[in-house]
Amino acid sequence: MPPPPHPVPTSLALRIQRSEQSRAGLFLAMLIAFAVATTIRRFTGGIVMNSPAFWWTMTLLAAGLIYKSWVYITVKRANATATSLGDVRWRLDAALEVAMAFGMLLIVHRLSPLGPAEASSAPPLLVLPLVILLSVLRLRPSLTLWTGLIGAAAHAALVIITHISLDGDPARLPVLLTYSVLLALTAFAGCVVAARVRGYVEAAVSDGLKLSAAHEEMARVDRDLSMARGIQRGLLPQSEPDLPGFEIAGMSRPADQTGGDYYDWQKLADGRLAVVLADVSGHGIAPALVMAVCRAYARASLPLVSDPGVLLQKINELVYDDVHGNRFVTLALAIVDDPGSRINLISAGHGPGFLLRAATGEIEQFDGDGIPLGLLPDETYGPARTLVMAPGDVLLMATDGFFEWRRARDNEQFGIDRLTEVLRQASQHDAQTILRHIDQAVLAFAEGTPQNDDVTAVIIKRR
Repeated sequence: MPPPPHPVPTSLALRIQRSEQSRAGLFLAMLIAFAVATTIRRFTGGIVMNSPAFWWTMTLLAAGLIYKSWVYITVKRANATATSLGDVRWRLDAALEVAMAFGMLLIVHRLSPLGPAEASSAPPLLVLPLVILLSVLRLRPSLTLWTGLIGAAAHAALVIITHISLDGDPARLPVLLTYSVLLALTAFAGCVVAARVRGYVEAAVSDGLKLSAAHEEMARVDRDLSMARGIQRGLLPQSEPDLPGFEIAGMSRPADQTGGDYYDWQKLADGRLAVVLADVSGHGIAPALVMAVCRAYARASLPLVSDPGVLLQKINELVYDDVHGNRFVTLALAIVDDPGSRINLISAGHGPGFLLRAATGEIEQFDGDGIPLGLLPDETYGPARTLVMAPGDVLLMATDGFFEWRRARDNEQFGIDRLTEVLRQASQHDAQTILRHIDQAVLAFAEGTPQNDDVTAVIIKRR
């Protein structure tokens, strides 16, 4: 038993059906043109069309026009609603078109004053190749082939029957059968053309489906990323911490929908405040996952470990077990002690940090201590440096996305000098305003150059 035919994909079937609408419109135009030509032949003295053959031909053409108009309207409505009409309808339509074309030839053959032999090569014969030609637009190669072969066979049978009945000249029979052969050759040529065109359409449909699937997948990924960004934004502090004697503010803007930077603060049991700023290598989904894990480790470990160096060592071990050196995290930890106006600052490869002294306007710069988290399993950190904060002093912890942002005009970085200058000029403002001044200065410098790295910063200001 032969395998069942492969079903035509719905999208391809609908595209073929749109081609049927165009073909029906062209067929209508052909029938109208033939009706006009037939009428002109009658009124200009044509011998054949001044016989009963004219009225029979016009009746057949009128019936064809009504039928094809109905087909055109039906297909147009189906296309408008993306409804497939099925294959059987088109096989029947092809049979009726061949019958219509052969019917015009048969009318002339039976009623022409010139006799049946002359009618075998009369103008209605030209309708058959036009039917074959238009059938190419069906994009069904086998249907084009059989349309032409049936037309050719019908013409050949008509010629042979006429020749036998009239006992015609045997030498003329091959000449008349030449039209049948040409119709058969036209059928084969139309079949090849229809197959090629269908192949192009199938390839275009396949590419379109793949592109549509890719767009849908991209839309799904975009929705997932938007959700991930919302979750990640929810992991950042939602309000400034309440710590008398200090103003603390933070900001973070990822380069992609998700990023690897984060900042956080957490009140400890003894009343101190732990402020964390971290930068996972890279940006996107993978660093965002590492960021979330690192934040969870830090939050879980801070209440249990009082020594900052031991705390970083513990977090490093946990991060290394996850990333095995394939990614790393630079992290700065500031333990803010209100009664003593002290900050214990320790870093795992994160730097620089900046401390502005309000009394002198001087800015101290601290480079990163130790190596980033996640690179080596047994790294030790510390001791922490102690900063005594006077009123008005400002500590800035920032990721490199700020000072490494380049503008396209000259490929120049914003740089540390500009960053510290903005810090100095804005230091008299509150912590949140200082951050806003820094961010606006970097954006103005970039002149619209796209952000290529996450930017995150924390300001700790002594009141």
